[in-house]
Amino acid sequence: METLLNRSLGKWTGTKKLWLAPGDACHESQFNTTVEASAMGRCAIINYDWMFEGERQEGLLVLNPDYGKGSIQAAWVDSFHVPNGIMILKGGFTEQDTIDLLGSYPAPPGPDWGWRIVLSLPAPDTIKIVNYNVTPEGEEHLAIDVEVKR
Repeated sequence: METLLNRSLGKWTGTKKLWLAPGDACHESQFNTTVEASAMGRCAIINYDWMFEGERQEGLLVLNPDYGKGSIQAAWVDSFHVPNGIMILKGGFTEQDTIDLLGSYPAPPGPDWGWRIVLSLPAPDTIKIVNYNVTPEGEEHLAIDVEVKR
């Protein structure tokens, strides 16, 4: 995680692909992000912005790792995806330079749905952020695919 955090610091720009439901058309927009260290280097803060149907959207993801246990907690706020609260996600490191997080959100009148975020550095100049909507039965559907470069 330390390697991932240290290597991801800075400003990045790329493309966000968004699917509102399986089989729907892809909405594509520019995605700008800044990754900063905080809390004496213990946390990473990812601030970002993107567009949906001509309207600016913003988000924030705070990553707080427990290096000893190989686990990580995160808090996510997004003006489009999580507009009325903070989603708490938990997870770990699935391989070097990959973080896998899982949270949930209410979907009344039924049970909560899951939200999975996978962050990785597939190349020194690339960050991938992939999000999945997870049904109560555990079926995953691609919701967001972001790729940014320095």
